[in-house]
Amino acid sequence: MSQAALAGNSVSALSAAKQVVADIGPSRDALDNYSANVQACNNQLSCVEGVDRKVAATLNTFAAELRGIAMPSQATTANAALAAAVSDTAAKFAELSTAPSATKYISEAQASGLQQSVDKINQAYDNLGTALSS
Repeated sequence: MSQAALAGNSVSALSAAKQVVADIGPSRDALDNYSANVQACNNQLSCVEGVDRKVAATLNTFAAELRGIAMPSQATTANAALAAAVSDTAAKFAELSTAPSATKYISEAQASGLQQSVDKINQAYDNLGTALSS
């Protein structure tokens, strides 16, 4: 059993919320700036894939941080769901970063459900906030 799970009942919701807010910053920035960073690549696939790799790494870091945050018992399920959504989205960005051609990249990007994955992160984040405030 993880230390976070063991500490579940004695953990402050405020403390957990502050940690989540502190940790989400880089991921929020990576996602908010994604379009601009891709546009700055001027259709250079290797550059776009580099942006995807950075976003994937940032999201993977956030998912690991989430899994390490001690949560009050009422928020453990919501926190796990957020970590899973973040990891899933990171995997999609990582997969895009290995496309062998621009044509393959475009077809993978269209099929990936990336926007839905980002939407899922946002919903899971909102759900965690609700759980932490209950």
